[in-house]
Amino acid sequence: MPRPPPRIAVLCTNQAMVQDTGTYTFTATNYSGHTGVKLVVLADTEVGTALLDIKIQGKNTAENAWYDIPGASLAQISANQTASIDLVIHPAITAVANRAVSQVVPREIRVVFTLTDATTEGFTVTAELHFIP
Repeated sequence: MPRPPPRIAVLCTNQAMVQDTGTYTFTATNYSGHTGVKLVVLADTEVGTALLDIKIQGKNTAENAWYDIPGASLAQISANQTASIDLVIHPAITAVANRAVSQVVPREIRVVFTLTDATTEGFTVTAELHFIP
């Protein structure tokens, strides 16, 4: 069987995430049955105290419920920095904390950004999912 072609899902481009505490979610569907995915995030902040947590979830379609993919979270991003980070999920790789998860990617994926401790400042985020055959 031929491999599915690579696919990129742009989740957000220069998305402003500004408020005291907030959750931003972006979903994508693995239509071609790729076994892996790479999340690429560029986050830029203003001066301040904001913190940003990022995790990847899968969907249990039988129960119509989202679940955290074990190990699929990035290191917390703090204010006053620009971060370019990625996380790979694929069954053929070795797990590395905050960088790589040895799992098969589910059909439906959600990336959750949680902003905390932000007053007037926050983050500007660009995020993409690169599906891996």
